[in-house]
Amino acid sequence: MRNSIPNSSSAEDDYLISPIKADDGTFFDTRDQVVLGKDAKLPIDADANGAYHIALKGLYLLKNNFNRNDKGFIENISNADWFKFVQEKEYLH
Repeated sequence: MRNSIPNSSSAEDDYLISPIKADDGTFFDTRDQVVLGKDAKLPIDADANGAYHIALKGLYLLKNNFNRNDKGFIENISNADWFKFVQEKEYLH
């Protein structure tokens, strides 16, 4: 989940925090990665993370054939299919 204060340039005011608990009992928080600097292994930029997932959604749409309604909107994308695509990294196959 993204947390931000508009027009702020501080990493403390624009960060991602996961609502999913990791096996070690922690929650991913980009502020922890910022502290690591060049040694960070996980995303530290909320905008870049958002842009990455928007691009993945576009790739998902390109790789799948979806029905469109009479207004041209795609109508049958399920959360389960999207999560499977992202979590199993089907786009790498």
